[in-house]
Amino acid sequence: MPGPVTVTIDKLESELLNKPGERGPVKTWIIFCRGKKKGIILSKFLAKQIANMLGDDSDQWIGKQITIYPEPMKVAGREVVALRARAVEPQS
Repeated sequence: MPGPVTVTIDKLESELLNKPGERGPVKTWIIFCRGKKKGIILSKFLAKQIANMLGDDSDQWIGKQITIYPEPMKVAGREVVALRARAVEPQS
């Protein structure tokens, strides 16, 4: 499992995705970061973490840096890895 990575938020887009347990596609927000090919699905928890750091207006997140890190956890008895965010640590 890769460790933490600091990224710059490039854009947010909504997409219709099929999620387990849902009937039909669900509107889902995705964060795209500079220099990264894949986006990150914005879960409610991840959105709250980022909003606590960067503010509630997601338009203001563009160009800001965050550190994304994996967090192992159990969901419905299964081991999964969730993505979490924290503020960028100042360089010394």
